[in-house]
Amino acid sequence: MTIYIDVVLIENIAMNYIILMSCSLIENRKANILKILISSIVGGIYSILNFVLKESIFINLLSKILISILMVKIAFKSKKCKSFIKQLIIFYVVSFMIGGIGFMLLFLISPKNIIFQNGHLIGTYPIKIALFGGAIGFSIITIISNIQKRKVENQICDIEIFLNYRKIKLSSFIDTGNLLKDPITNKSVIIVEKESLK
Repeated sequence: MTIYIDVVLIENIAMNYIILMSCSLIENRKANILKILISSIVGGIYSILNFVLKESIFINLLSKILISILMVKIAFKSKKCKSFIKQLIIFYVVSFMIGGIGFMLLFLISPKNIIFQNGHLIGTYPIKIALFGGAIGFSIITIISNIQKRKVENQICDIEIFLNYRKIKLSSFIDTGNLLKDPITNKSVIIVEKESLK
């Protein structure tokens, strides 16, 4: 079977782009297309090197972890460690989800002439299936993200607080998990920042 490196590169760049855009959607952050594209290209170049070079299982796994860290860092440039770890976890979850859809489609179609080398599936069908799987995964994430946004928007309301003939308007988030009650009136407690009450 003839393997075209440029096709493998383009496929990997496209898949990385879909994964990183999906991560951006989940985090509800404005995507920097240039940074995501650069990160996707870095991941694509690595996939070519990984395909060509024969490494041990340990080195292969370690290099994949390091390249994923680099890709997330380039795409999102998070300054806080906690935020970066969250982005990295989202990146892995999205990758596994899209990869799972791709493997499911491969199982259903059962194409022939597939080469598996250094964690890469190469052949005519795998390229099409990977991109199709990526498109399905991205669509699912977009739908879930939009539902979640609407849910959050429906939980935001305006409130007025009156104190000593003065009033202040604040935006409030309805926390359905808040079980705090006033012991006398048995009414729900509103938590407000001290600075707002000043």
